[in-house]
Amino acid sequence: LFPHDPRAIAWSPDGTLLAVGDIDGTGRVFLHDAATGASVAVAAGHLGSIASITFTDAGRRLITTSDDTTGLVWAVAELLALGGR
Repeated sequence: LFPHDPRAIAWSPDGTLLAVGDIDGTGRVFLHDAATGASVAVAAGHLGSIASITFTDAGRRLITTSDDTTGLVWAVAELLALGGR
């Protein structure tokens, strides 16, 4: 289903997005359209595999942690607007 190896997965509160974190050490988080499965955004900022993902604020923010011992907060609307790149 995914072109990458998922380690952490989270559904947005409204069920429209699926956030998937890589285990390959690239530190990427992919946002997928839940209806189509298409990747709609990519967030990159960690230096290690994604350890956990959660949506907060009614889906407005995404919080990720990584094996690099960092935590990041992402604005979902900005990721979608930019495609996360």
